[in-house]
Amino acid sequence: MKITILTAGTGSYYCGACMRDSSLARELIAMGHEAHLVPMYLPLQLDEEQIDESTPVFFGGINVYLQQKYRLFRKLPRWMDQVFNGRRLLRMVAKRSHLTSANEQGEMTCLMLRLEESNLGKEVDKLVDWLKQEGKPDVIVLSNALLAGLIRELKSRLGVSVVCTFQGEDSFLDSLPKPWCNRAWEELAMRVQDADVLVAPSQFYGRLMEERLRLEPGSIHVIPNGIDLSGWRESDGENVKRIGYLARMCHSKGLGLLVDAFIQLNDSSLTLAIAGTMGGGDDVYVAGLKKKLEKARLD
Repeated sequence: MKITILTAGTGSYYCGACMRDSSLARELIAMGHEAHLVPMYLPLQLDEEQIDESTPVFFGGINVYLQQKYRLFRKLPRWMDQVFNGRRLLRMVAKRSHLTSANEQGEMTCLMLRLEESNLGKEVDKLVDWLKQEGKPDVIVLSNALLAGLIRELKSRLGVSVVCTFQGEDSFLDSLPKPWCNRAWEELAMRVQDADVLVAPSQFYGRLMEERLRLEPGSIHVIPNGIDLSGWRESDGENVKRIGYLARMCHSKGLGLLVDAFIQLNDSSLTLAIAGTMGGGDDVYVAGLKKKLEKARLD
């Protein structure tokens, strides 16, 4: 089976969803399938070699912005689009993405969910044409539900089945200002119904999204994220109990709750190990948590 995974890249920091999709693609290949990992918006930042570095970035962040805002850039030939789609340039822009206003984020989120009403037809054509050129896949997997605006175009123009996975959309959408927050939720509720299969990484999140999107109970299948353990050593036998946290170090991921719970446990036999990236402004938040741990003498 030929499987193509469309993965939203971050460009400048390691992303759990990107690494999950990379591991999934590698395992599918090991099982005898043909799997491809296709970056969307920004290049992928992985802790391993990308399966195929030659795969272009689609819906590159710069091109999406320019084409949506200015008619001129919708008319440019595709080879000129590549100037703005260079990986080095996209990575530079990604490092300043925290400067994007919440209002702009909300507007662009809604546009991507309503692609038919956007000015991004050229970007849709480029993706569809490339998928045809590479050999039409049997299944396309969307790494998160915010890509659901693509489902209708992919199914009608390629005749493929589409699997849509959920991965933390609720906290992002809830953070958008009005009216974008409500609009995005309403549009997402309609768009995910176009998918052939809906998948969540946990029972909790699956049930949560069924409620938020007004889906019938059981509409979302639960498939836990896999972990590639190759290269990791076994425990050396030391009798140390550790609580590990590996995610972006920010409020929305629940790091503050973990720190508070660790302090309340007040168990000297426990060790708290925290690792992950920090986005713009996260350093102040993390510094505050460090001070809280120091004050509790548990650092």
